[in-house]
Amino acid sequence: MSNKRKKINIIITEYPIEKLYTSFKNHRRLGVFAKKGRKCVCCHIEGTRLIKHRIINRNRSYADHIDLYTKDLILMTVDHMLPKCKGGNEKFRNKQTMCYKCNQSKGGKYVPFLGGFSWFYRLEYLIKMFLNTNRKFKKIKRLCRRFVKNIKKKISHYLTMLIDFISYLRYNKNESEKKINESVLE
Repeated sequence: MSNKRKKINIIITEYPIEKLYTSFKNHRRLGVFAKKGRKCVCCHIEGTRLIKHRIINRNRSYADHIDLYTKDLILMTVDHMLPKCKGGNEKFRNKQTMCYKCNQSKGGKYVPFLGGFSWFYRLEYLIKMFLNTNRKFKKIKRLCRRFVKNIKKKISHYLTMLIDFISYLRYNKNESEKKINESVLE
């Protein structure tokens, strides 16, 4: 028989899920659930229970911990879309919600179609191209249209608005240049 004592996990209390959006919205880990959603990006099960539990260590010290669980008590975790072992960082945009089972099966792999990691960086690239004056506007518009075809519907709505906004800025830039040129000629 071993003299080593295991960690003991005791459920203390369950908080209402609304507390996730009020008290814990700026928490490093729980804030991801509050801001990015409580559903797993793979299997789409939703975290509905916010449980505080106490972990008692071998030396009888303890720590209180709050986690998000599904109704079947499956732990919801924060996953790094680009894993830290592959050069990922701790920034908010690199995090997504995953259940424990999906996170374990994903492991240290990079899976670009989960969550939306790749569309964010493509959009960032398009904005950088727009701000770069050496690039032509037609190329940006063509890339945006190709991009809109390949992503989810709700994202395509925002990108369409972005294309319209870029067109609006481009049109107003041309109009203001014409007015300046006319005033210089007079």
